[in-house]
Amino acid sequence: MEEDPVNDSQRLNELDKKITAKQNQLAGKNNQEEKTIGGTQFISELAAAMLVGGFLGYYIDRWFATEPLFFTICLFLGVAAGVLNIYKLSVKNDGNDSDEKNDDNSR
Repeated sequence: MEEDPVNDSQRLNELDKKITAKQNQLAGKNNQEEKTIGGTQFISELAAAMLVGGFLGYYIDRWFATEPLFFTICLFLGVAAGVLNIYKLSVKNDGNDSDEKNDDNSR
């Protein structure tokens, strides 16, 4: 019983196509999960910075008895820090996306 080399190469090509299709399908799912995680991270960065700024300002105001002054200042500083963190994360994520695209094009 001899094996047909043409038939084997066709089977290998079909298998390669199936593997490539499955890899592309899994890459799409992973990409969606990364976007969801990224969005959650953006929200948590902003919320954490605002909470830290607000609590810090509140306790400084209680200490010096200057009611809304330091609370307001520290809250705005917290918002600014949160926005800066989000900007840094988005620049970092954009850099990673372009690196992945360059890797895909070089193959």
